[in-house]
Amino acid sequence: MIGQLADVSQAQTFHDFLFSRGMENQIEERADGRWDVWVISEDHFQNAREILKKYQDDPGGPEY
Repeated sequence: MIGQLADVSQAQTFHDFLFSRGMENQIEERADGRWDVWVISEDHFQNAREILKKYQDDPGGPEY
């Protein structure tokens, strides 16, 4: 797990963004309504975490 996002819309957008970058990932809803983001490959873990941090800072950015 690389982190969490607040809602399904953000989670799906981020999922699609990582996938477009060749990073296979999975999102899972938590009981509290937040979404966990998982990357499948350990090789992508650090890079995906950094991308998630940038996304959380500006989820409306044009790159997403």
